Amino acid sequence: MAKYSKKIVNSICELIKADTFTVNEICQKVGITKSTFYQWCGGKSDFSDAVKKAKEELIHVILDDCNNSLKKLIRGYDYEEVVEVYAIDKNDNKRVKKRTVVKKHIAPNLGAIIHYQTNRDPENWKNRQSTELTGSGGRDLFPSFDLSELEPEQREALLKIAEKFNTGGRTRTLTTQAK
Repeated sequence: MAKYSKKIVNSICELIKADTFTVNEICQKVGITKSTFYQWCGGKSDFSDAVKKAKEELIHVILDDCNNSLKKLIRGYDYEEVVEVYAIDKNDNKRVKKRTVVKKHIAPNLGAIIHYQTNRDPENWKNRQSTELTGSGGRDLFPSFDLSELEPEQREALLKIAEKFNTGGRTRTLTTQAK
């Protein structure tokens, strides 16, 4: 097992904060084994706290980058595209023959705008669709009624019709209780 030192802890934490290296890659860079890394995480609270803090700092940096990228996508942005054409002179030296600078604009991204609005202000911006069906005059499309209010012969006639009614391969059966 490698000797535990503040220098190794700092190196590990800097690698964690610098990029999204795997534990394997970090261990190779600082010269320890993966099992040593995990032993230190489990047995040395100052090491595990330092690693946890470094991971949290990386997450905050990435979230800041995400927010900045999202802002650019929402607002749109300008950039310059540079195209250089090179030529080789008679002394085999490379020189710029032609340089073109074109200013370009990237328009705001509708998907980014929708994402931002639905997540930041869900009360006013919902990414959902709602469909309500009503009959004429706003009445229920399928009115309900109480079968017990029908006369017995009306109820029997309706039940016979309902027994023949078929939806989706299943027969619907209506039953009622007599008064």
